[in-house]
Amino acid sequence: MARAYIASVNKNEAMDGGSPRLTEVEKAYLAGIIDGEGSIVLTWANIKRQNTLRPIVNVTNTRLELIEWVHNKFGVGWVSRLATGSKGKQR
Repeated sequence: MARAYIASVNKNEAMDGGSPRLTEVEKAYLAGIIDGEGSIVLTWANIKRQNTLRPIVNVTNTRLELIEWVHNKFGVGWVSRLATGSKGKQR
């Protein structure tokens, strides 16, 4: 049974020094990971009493090393293990 991990990034979280510093190759690699293994979602959030669109990037994969790389490149967010059912399927 493979464990699935997810890295989530909420753009409203403070990033160290602003946007992450990525090489052109890392940008292309990350774009491919998000395209194949992730999603970008816009949600409404009430921040300081103003409705604001909040982007969230999620990447799900069974390789923890990949998820940790994504998390380290963004410098914010969290990594968690997804729950699995009794037959190893995602719940």
